[in-house]
Amino acid sequence: MSDCTCANDSSAKDDWSGDLRGRPLRYLLTTILREAGQPLTVRQLVSRCEHEGVVFAGRASKIVSDALRWEARWGRVARCRRGVYSFNRAPRSTVYWIKQRVLVTRERLRRQQAERRLAGADPATLALPGWVIERLHPLLT
Repeated sequence: MSDCTCANDSSAKDDWSGDLRGRPLRYLLTTILREAGQPLTVRQLVSRCEHEGVVFAGRASKIVSDALRWEARWGRVARCRRGVYSFNRAPRSTVYWIKQRVLVTRERLRRQQAERRLAGADPATLALPGWVIERLHPLLT
């Protein structure tokens, strides 16, 4: 039994809380490094993940460095020095696969962020179009 919350796992769709770990976290970190095009510190990676809506259950720097260590073993990430990582290399097909999985993960994170923001808000006071409020209203009740 894996403790990984995979983006395509149908059992995880209903109770997914944004606590990203396992393969989806590794893929997100790899993508962030690839998009940055330069080495990033663990602190910068944690900040970018949190900006995207990732909720870390535990010490974020430890979780991120553990995930990056795994990716370094596969050669997709290079450890430049202590706490600094960069994207290394990956086959084009692997980059494509990772990109597709990260798109799904980012969409789920955006949805989760919206739900958290709207959890305590009064729909009448939101500066959103009516159709959006009607659609999101069930999330508030």
